Amino acid sequence: MSGLIRCYKALERRKEIPESMDRLINDFPETALAANAADHSLPYLVQRGEYDQALGRANALLEDNRNRAEAEPNYLFQAATLYHRKSAGNAGVDLNHA
Repeated sequence: MSGLIRCYKALERRKEIPESMDRLINDFPETALAANAADHSLPYLVQRGEYDQALGRANALLEDNRNRAEAEPNYLFQAATLYHRKSAGNAGVDLNHA
């Protein structure tokens, strides 16, 4: 996955990375490849301001990795960071309606 992303970057095609990751997720559901693509797509979705989609992926990854001690803290941190970013740091924002 990292090599594929490096190729997109070298070709100055960063904007295409989330779509490429989406194709892998859709074409290979329920596989390690799909999970890896979802994980790698998070920073690019955030860069494009697609917080809801990134948050949905982070939460799905968190749920799928609840029993993997090495992965759960990473996804928990990513989800918390996205909630914080989505609320613009305002603890009073109701994210169910944001």
